[in-house]
Amino acid sequence: MAGPRGRWLRNQSRAKGRALRGRGQDVVIGFVQTHGRRRTEQAIGGLDIVPRRQAGGYDGTGGMDLDGVLARQPAVVLVDDYRRNAGAISSLRDAGIDVISTIDVCDLDRAADTVAEFTGPPATTTVPDTALAEADDIRFVDNSPEALRKRLGRS
Repeated sequence: MAGPRGRWLRNQSRAKGRALRGRGQDVVIGFVQTHGRRRTEQAIGGLDIVPRRQAGGYDGTGGMDLDGVLARQPAVVLVDDYRRNAGAISSLRDAGIDVISTIDVCDLDRAADTVAEFTGPPATTTVPDTALAEADDIRFVDNSPEALRKRLGRS
């Protein structure tokens, strides 16, 4: 899928984070990509954000500040883009911190070739199936073809 992928799911994960915070859990955002979208920024809804590291990520922006998140020791961390942050997510889980993350189906090793048939070249790196086996809860969210066309038309 080209353009803004997973925005709805990311907003839903932020809503889950706000709900957990409302029940007294310490929730922070460890990595977020708003791409300047107002609705996405609104979905953050006052959740604390651990500032990114300085530039140096694969897209020229800073990546998640793992040391900063670990120093903060929240109960739950929201992390956009599992593929990009897989190593940091593993470290957070090893530290006993719950992680809610998002992943695009095109980033799954098992699905990458099939998705590429429809969307073009596959992702340069993918997430192995073993990473999914480590998850406590997986939710697949799908949009209608009409909704996807509308979103892609705005890209």
